[in-house]
Amino acid sequence: MNEEDKLQALFDNFKPQMPSGEDFMQRLQRQMDAVDMVKQLTKADVRRSHIAMVIAFVCGIAVGIGSTIALTHIDVAGTIASLISGLHLGAFATIIETPSLITGSLAAILTVGVGLFTYHTALRHLPALKATK
Repeated sequence: MNEEDKLQALFDNFKPQMPSGEDFMQRLQRQMDAVDMVKQLTKADVRRSHIAMVIAFVCGIAVGIGSTIALTHIDVAGTIASLISGLHLGAFATIIETPSLITGSLAAILTVGVGLFTYHTALRHLPALKATK
């Protein structure tokens, strides 16, 4: 028996079982339902993330305005400048002695920090939204 006869015998004995059309449709429907469920959960997760982003944005705006007003009334820039004036910093000293730069930088750092903290806290505490069709 040569190789071609062995190969022909192997193919002659191979009788694959074809699933019925009903089994195929049920399996296809289950897979389509699973894909639809993943789409809905992803959509709900994006919605939850957007809500957290809006909360963080509102808190960031409030803290930014508040910190800018507070830092301009409290002479933070003058205090920092007087602390650093004894150091020999060269060109860096002229940048540090600019009160509006110091105040703006502190307000920006505080605003970004509060915004990030609020976003992550809101994501952690927002309930998982239900998937809707």
